[in-house]
Amino acid sequence: MTPDDILAVHITHRHLDLKPVVFALAQQMNKEMVLIKSPRFRKSIKSATWCLLTNNSTFLGRRDISKYLVDSLEGESTIWTDNYSNLIQVLK
Repeated sequence: MTPDDILAVHITHRHLDLKPVVFALAQQMNKEMVLIKSPRFRKSIKSATWCLLTNNSTFLGRRDISKYLVDSLEGESTIWTDNYSNLIQVLK
C-alpha cells in the first residue's frame, strides 16, 4: 500500500465482532481506522459495516469522514495470523 491508499475491509457478521481484529491490524500497519456502517436499504439489502484503513490525510480530514475515526476500542485484540486466531474473543 502507498501512504495515500485506502484498504476497505468488510466486517459485517451476524455472530462475530471483527472490529478489534481489524483495529489491531491497523495499529500494526500504523494506519488510522475509520468505521462506516451503511444503513439497511429496503428489506432485501441489509446494513453493512466497513473498516477503512489509511493514512491519507486529505481523506481523514474530511468532516464527513473524521467523525468516524476510531481512536481506541475497549479490550484488546491480538493480530490474527496463520498460527493464531481466537473466535471466542470476537463473539457478539
